[in-house]
Formats: sequence, C-alpha cells, structure tokens
Amino acid sequence: MNIFKKKILVVGKNSFIGKHFLIEPFEDAYITKIGHEELSATLMSQIHFDVVVNFSISPSAYSDNYSYNDDTNIIIAKALKNRDNCTLIMMSTRQVYGVEKDNSEESLAKPVSHYGANKLVVEDQVVKILGLDRVAVLRCSNIYGFEINRKTFMGTMSSSLLKEDRIYLDFPAVTAKDFLPVKVFVQIVIDVIRARLTGLINVGSGVAVNCRKLADAFCQGYGSGRVFHRDTKVEESFVLDISKIRALIEYPAINEAGILANIEDLGHELRKYSNQFVS
Repeated sequence: MNIFKKKILVVGKNSFIGKHFLIEPFEDAYITKIGHEELSATLMSQIHFDVVVNFSISPSAYSDNYSYNDDTNIIIAKALKNRDNCTLIMMSTRQVYGVEKDNSEESLAKPVSHYGANKLVVEDQVVKILGLDRVAVLRCSNIYGFEINRKTFMGTMSSSLLKEDRIYLDFPAVTAKDFLPVKVFVQIVIDVIRARLTGLINVGSGVAVNCRKLADAFCQGYGSGRVFHRDTKVEESFVLDISKIRALIEYPAINEAGILANIEDLGHELRKYSNQFVS
C-alpha cells in the first residue's frame, strides 16, 4: 500500500473509524497514532508530518453550545498554518447540507441539526486558516460497521436486537439513505492521501438504500428479530452526489445489493457476539 513514504499523523486512534484505518498495513508510510489528549504535545514537538488525518470528535459537537476553539480540527489547522507542505484531512458530514436530498459539493449548505451547523462552522474556520489547497474536507454519508454500544443508526439497531430481538424505526418506512461500509471508507481515505486531494469532497456510496430493507437484512443475518415502525419523527431521505471524487480516484463500485449483503454479514457477526454470552 504505497503512500509515497509519507509521514502521517493519525489523530483519534481509539475512534471507530480510526481503529479501522490503523488496521491497514502501511509498509510505505510512517504512521504516528495519538489520542486527542496527546494532540497538543505532539503538535508542539515540531515533528514534520506530510499529512494529518483527524478522526477525533468531541461529543459536544452534537450540542448547541459547542466550543469551536476546542475543536481538534481548528487546533490542528492553527498549528499547521506556518508549516508548509502539510495537509489536513478532516471528517465532516453530509448534515451540513440540511434536508436536501441530492447534494454535490456546490450545493448550498443549510444545516438543520446542531451537528451539521457545528461542522459547517469548523469547515469554514479550517479553510480560512489553511486554504482549500491544504485541507481535504470529507463530507461523509452514514459510515457504518460493527458498532456495539455506539449511538448511531447501526449501533442502535444492534443494541435493540441484542436486548429485545427487534428493531424500532421511528421514521417513515420509505426513508432511504446513503450508507457506506467503514472498510470501504478507509480505503477511500487512503486513496485521498495517495492522490493528494484537497478541497470539499463528498464521500458516500451514491446509493439510496431503503432503511426498512437494511433493517430486514440485519435481522436476516442475525437469524431472528422483527422490525417495527413508530413514525414519531420525519426523517428525510438523502443520497450524496459523489461524481467529483469518482473523477479523481479509482472509486469502489457500490450498489444496493452489496450494501445489503454487507449488512447481513454484520447481523451474522452480531449473532456470534451474542452467543459468547449465552451459557
């Protein structure tokens, strides 16, 4: 996996995506991996890095009183401002676009969630500090994997199946979203580094998968479970326009059948996890 012998600083070594990223064998790169608590000391060390990949995120980023000065992306950008030839890859979200369904990087950002609004502010601040030629802002769709105890769509489904043998969807059954397996996402990040991409970049599957189908596939792999709808909130369907990144790197081929098969495999993995605790 040649990344041109780059020196890469990975921030968020214990994060969900960070752990998957660091599983990869980087024979041709020099990797330094840290947690967010080690960030200040590492940046003050004046060690030269070619790329900083930040997977860390503060839980308060989902709130309406987020302290932007404490955001690790802004801290990193300020530290890199006067260090030439070092780029930052930051994780953002499709939520910056709001409720619009088909979004390209040129779409107007109109976030309606605290998380989307906070991420948009951080994006703007980082770009002001470094310029678009020194930062890759990855606006990600739903990145998923085996997610026990995480407060995500997959994490919530996993907990519900384990505890109640059922899944509750609190939005209309017709809702379809853009889902991307974390292992595929990691490979895309590696290719972004290899190709030295910068600027605003949508990263997703480009496929809208019906959430009911996805929940059914998860139950199928798990070997049991039923799906119920509560319809207590309106959840918008969305899919990202990924034509920009497809034109820049060799993007993986993704379709609905492949995603559903992957979800079924995760259901099977959840069953094996469950069986470990059965006497």
